[in-house]
Amino acid sequence: MMKNLFFASYLFIGILTLSVMGTSLSAYTASDYLGAWSRSSDSGVVRILINYVSASEYEVEMLKPNHNILSGENYYSSLGVNSVTPAIPLQYTISSSILSHTTYTLTFLSSNTIHIKQDVYSIGNVSTSYYTMTRMTQPDLIISDISVGSDFIERGEAPFQKVHFTVKNIGNSFFTNTYSLRTRIETRSTNGQAGPSSGYFSLNTPAIMSSGQEVDGSYYVGTQNNDTLGYYTHRLKVDYDDNVVEYNDDNNLSRTIDFSIVDESCIAGHIAYDGAAVNYYSSHAPTIRFRNTDTATWIYPEYYINPKTTFYITWGLPENNIATYTSLASDVMPESTYAAEGYYGFNAFDLSAMSLSEQVSQDLSVRYNIHMVKPFDNTESLGALFVNHDDYPMYSPMMVLKWKPVPRADHYSVTIGRYRTEDHPSGAGYLGQVYSDTNLPGNEISPSLNESATYEYYRFYVNAYNSSNELLSNFYTLYDNTIGSSFSFRVESNFTCYPDLPTPKLFVTDRETIGNQYVYHMTMTNASQFPDDLFTPQRQLPSCGTNDESSRTWVTIYNQDGIAVGGNCMYPSASNLRNLAISVNTASTQPEYLYVELEDRLCQNTYTSRMADATEPCPVGDLNGDCRVNLADLSLLAQNWLNENN
Repeated sequence: MMKNLFFASYLFIGILTLSVMGTSLSAYTASDYLGAWSRSSDSGVVRILINYVSASEYEVEMLKPNHNILSGENYYSSLGVNSVTPAIPLQYTISSSILSHTTYTLTFLSSNTIHIKQDVYSIGNVSTSYYTMTRMTQPDLIISDISVGSDFIERGEAPFQKVHFTVKNIGNSFFTNTYSLRTRIETRSTNGQAGPSSGYFSLNTPAIMSSGQEVDGSYYVGTQNNDTLGYYTHRLKVDYDDNVVEYNDDNNLSRTIDFSIVDESCIAGHIAYDGAAVNYYSSHAPTIRFRNTDTATWIYPEYYINPKTTFYITWGLPENNIATYTSLASDVMPESTYAAEGYYGFNAFDLSAMSLSEQVSQDLSVRYNIHMVKPFDNTESLGALFVNHDDYPMYSPMMVLKWKPVPRADHYSVTIGRYRTEDHPSGAGYLGQVYSDTNLPGNEISPSLNESATYEYYRFYVNAYNSSNELLSNFYTLYDNTIGSSFSFRVESNFTCYPDLPTPKLFVTDRETIGNQYVYHMTMTNASQFPDDLFTPQRQLPSCGTNDESSRTWVTIYNQDGIAVGGNCMYPSASNLRNLAISVNTASTQPEYLYVELEDRLCQNTYTSRMADATEPCPVGDLNGDCRVNLADLSLLAQNWLNENN
């Protein structure tokens, strides 16, 4: 039943009545009685307190206006009482001369929730507020603890296992109709499939269940020989049928427990990477394939995998040597067993030599599948399997080989070998190792390989290791009808180098102010003498930030001190060199001179301009680079009038 601690103020013909009502003293704590009236005006504060002394003693006091609630002078003389031990309910009549005719606000100092309702009404020319406090004076039932005797319960075998739970009344009141208190399994699942609620479990409750009192309950699981094998979850609810009037009906559910019912045909554990369960990492459920290695046949037992925790359990296995093939596809490659950024692993067991406790503690170890990003992406098929000389992709001697970092990797081992193609006069074969690093801390290399001879190619291998030098990774390349564990390619200089290009001619043409920035505009007047081939995208070369297809040539602008102040790594053509710009904060030191550097990363050639004066921009019409516009520029214009050279 709802109990109320009720404070009200009534102003009747100069008399204010303070009324306090409640239930038995044992139903309350000290904080339930700590409260006050306080006037809302600035002229003073009047407080009436009920202070807790002991389980059976309380005192009433009234404080003078403008006195602190803890140290104010007692106004007992006006009340006509001293410190008292009142009975509950409690009522005093106080002369209206003590209080001002104004609106009063109730202040209740307590850690518990308080609901306040205000109704303002008038008696004569006096405005008064009426307040009601709803206090938590009811029982409140929770399942404070729940556990199961074992995580793995052998089906139908004694000693039988129970789920144990505890019901507790956390409210500050008792209740008496305890015979009607019931608990049931509210939600449950078996191998991921939801099941119905159970029948109820009656509790051995006392005649009166007091505040803070607990009652234990239990029920059996896995006792029947026909119980379904696999993974179970249970969540209980107390007072599911609302027979007990409670303060809060939203906290009657227990936490969810899980357990497995097993027999000798089961194995169980977690899918584990680097010794720890692979937590939920993608939207795709893991898969496991099983093979009876004694009979060399694939078998198809039932199994369940929790996709969030990668706990697995399988049942119906024969007592033979069993091999498992576990795959966790990634969101990058959801359809592939050998998915980049996914996991794949092989494990083997001999069930005939294992105890049941060993069978249910068998983690399936997996390795991470490396995601290659340069010079190719191994989420994409390379097409038909490479066989002959012309099948292999070709890359520059300055190529970069890069992959995404492997989780928890401490270092990488990288090797590159040289091989003969199948159409070589001597047939396919290994020619030797050309690159090796077994303790590489980073995730890319620039090996500077020689050009491949006719009918020869390179093979690249990479693996990741943890700090204990244990292997963490697989590396797969995809072909149309198969997979590979290495990346095969040829190196050829099938591109043009330009060692004899002229010196770039850079001029500062303008400086404008945009907000708090000075923008320096520049042009390279001989940009037309630089071929667009220098600016083709090159996936095989190092990335520019997150861009894996940046330009072959990077453009960097420096000040007179050789400090880079701007640039671009993604220009698509040489015409972009005619409109260069940098921004410098107006509060910073401004450059006196600027120069540009063009870096051809494919051929390792660098083209550097002369210094351009940044304090006196050259006029646009200056064609010969002397920062003047005169007949010499006009002569150049006449000579090139009909030439298409920009």
